[in-house]
Amino acid sequence: MAVLAAVIVVPDIGSYYQQMKMLGERLPEKYKAVPFFDDLKSNSHYDIQHFESNVPQYAFMTDTGSLVISTNHLSEDSSAGSISKWFKIDSLGRAVDSLVIQDQLMQTFDSYLYNIDAGYYLTWLSTGDTIRQPFVSIGEGAVLNEAATRELLEGATYATDRYTSDPADVNKSLRTVVVFKDRQWYTVKTTYRDFLPSYADPQVFISPETIDFGLIDQQQAVVLNYFDKEYWYGNSFWNISFAVNGQKPEHWTGTAYCEMTLNELKVSFKKDQLDLYRHGTLGWYDLTIYQPPASNYALVSMEEGRKQYVIRWK
Repeated sequence: MAVLAAVIVVPDIGSYYQQMKMLGERLPEKYKAVPFFDDLKSNSHYDIQHFESNVPQYAFMTDTGSLVISTNHLSEDSSAGSISKWFKIDSLGRAVDSLVIQDQLMQTFDSYLYNIDAGYYLTWLSTGDTIRQPFVSIGEGAVLNEAATRELLEGATYATDRYTSDPADVNKSLRTVVVFKDRQWYTVKTTYRDFLPSYADPQVFISPETIDFGLIDQQQAVVLNYFDKEYWYGNSFWNISFAVNGQKPEHWTGTAYCEMTLNELKVSFKKDQLDLYRHGTLGWYDLTIYQPPASNYALVSMEEGRKQYVIRWK
């Protein structure tokens, strides 16, 4: 006797209910003009400056009280390489100086920007001077042995190195070592092949670590006023492993309408492609806020520093 088996496909009642309930919700009129953060403009209450990079960047404070923001992006002519920029922000939140260097890898240590390949440093961070100062070459280009290299490294504040070819024999490699010692930059070629000690001191003068974004708690500074729902992702009979093996808990996707409080200033903005979990918990995104002491501005950083904003209240 043949047995006829039938499978009845039952709709996901929970998800269906949530989607149908959403159809009755409409974005309140007062939120329709709220802009994305990138679209915020200066107005009678605050001035805003936008800084954007195609790679994660950083900001730091100098001992003179200036905030320095760095950016990096490709030039319009891709064959021209990348363009690096640095901007100085004074204690009033105003951009007072800038530096542009094209297609060169600049690094930061102490009060200097330096370039290992080109063999020079700049004091622009502390003095505003853009003259390229050459490293002091030890031994006039001669190759130092291990003993001489160790002597140079003794008492150094910072040292870094990279491999380079030996001009006398292209099949051999040397190490170009750059040393910061007694407030001076030195460079030398050496046969010394042991790993250099870690000379970098993160506490000297300036470093990216000097920005403590924890000074303002984003969860307190930014509040969610409204969430415009788009789609519901929830548990169902067909997905019994939901919220297991790394999957997210039940949530709505949509656009958050938020208000940021900086001092007494209120800044309204929206952010799309966010998650709203049950009980109104917002799956937050990469947003950090820093307000320097005794200042009337704040630095807002998003997307790992790819986007940075200076907001100065009036």
